[in-house]
Amino acid sequence: MNKPIVLGLVAVGIVLILSGSKGFAGGTYAEGEAIFNNKCAMCHGHSGDGKGPASAAFNPRPSDWRDQKFWQHHTEKDIAETIKHGRGQMTATNLSKDEIKAVIDYMLHTFKKQK
Repeated sequence: MNKPIVLGLVAVGIVLILSGSKGFAGGTYAEGEAIFNNKCAMCHGHSGDGKGPASAAFNPRPSDWRDQKFWQHHTEKDIAETIKHGRGQMTATNLSKDEIKAVIDYMLHTFKKQK
């Protein structure tokens, strides 16, 4: 299969995944984990390494959230804006404010090393 077709299929898959969002109240770790696994891990990887199954189609690949340099250059507000509006190759999502908070809480507690 040629690269443009693969990229198109990945893009369509991402849009379909993101458009099926269900609402969650609050911002708990478990809710964030569920949203992350259903909506984000396809590209960002379950381990946050940026090497999810769909990431091969991206250049550059998604950021590695396990790398503490990522956290030195990105605030929670930056991450929320990227989730809401998209950036670069990442498309905007239809996640609610509470869902975005839950995903960020999950990211912080799972991928950012606590000092």
